[in-house]
Amino acid sequence: MRYSIVILILLGHLFFHFGCKEDVVKVPTITSFKPLKGRIDTLITIYGINFDRRADFNKVSVNGFPCPIISFSYDAIDSIVIKAVPGVTSGKISVTVGALAALSFDDFEVKPHTVASVLPAEGKVGDEVIITGSNYPDAIDSVKVLFYDSIPADIIGYTIADTVTTIRTIVPTNAKTGKIRVRIVGENAQSENDFTVLPD
Repeated sequence: MRYSIVILILLGHLFFHFGCKEDVVKVPTITSFKPLKGRIDTLITIYGINFDRRADFNKVSVNGFPCPIISFSYDAIDSIVIKAVPGVTSGKISVTVGALAALSFDDFEVKPHTVASVLPAEGKVGDEVIITGSNYPDAIDSVKVLFYDSIPADIIGYTIADTVTTIRTIVPTNAKTGKIRVRIVGENAQSENDFTVLPD
């Protein structure tokens, strides 16, 4: 009888020790990422630990703006490749797994797009104008050309060669003399000089 009681007590301790043991919470951590800066549509590789091995269960953002996951791999260290899509602004990268979020130590710096040249410097409504610049996205979907700050113009050509983007546009109806602005999801770049609209 005494041995039976001892055995029951031992079994009780074992049950308490193993049966009530809490699961270890694996907190996601970002150890590094590269590159540290780039234009819109740059691919960013994020390194860390405890990311979810199901790619879709990791939510990634740059300065709070969601970014799509392009690829995912895990080994001794996890890595996620994302694209800095239009709308992203400079700031920290976060990876959220469930209710837990990891935050990068460094900021990712978005290189602002520029307007380097506008040729010709004058023209009539309907004339073609060529704008060159840098740090533009891969596609024109998020790009708008505005004459006199706010008059939209049609884009008839869009090419990227190395780091230079060339935009072909048409002087729109009601265009006025003034700066030409190129907008990408709320971020603006404008010509240094005014474009002069000539009378018909």
